[in-house]
Amino acid sequence: MIHCASAAEELCGPLLQRLGGKAMPDSLWEQDDFTDLVANKKEFIKDLNLSRDWVEHANGEHAEEMDIEDPHAHFSVQRAVNAYRRLVVAGIAPRRQSLPF
Repeated sequence: MIHCASAAEELCGPLLQRLGGKAMPDSLWEQDDFTDLVANKKEFIKDLNLSRDWVEHANGEHAEEMDIEDPHAHFSVQRAVNAYRRLVVAGIAPRRQSLPF
């Protein structure tokens, strides 16, 4: 789930940036003050992407094992949903329609 949500966010991100918007981590950093949790923006983005990067990139930069809990997966999906919503508001992506039963 984290991998699919991350891929969706990565597809939306460049479109948002071409429209003058910001990537989700940059947008979050500017909305709140996280300096009580991390030293700087670079560290914030690294921590924010930790579980996503562990799932996507098997390399020596990450621990061999990692505990990924429900909130990690939920946050990854929420980031993708927010990126898509921003594209809908910009008129780039269509509104999602519910299927009638």
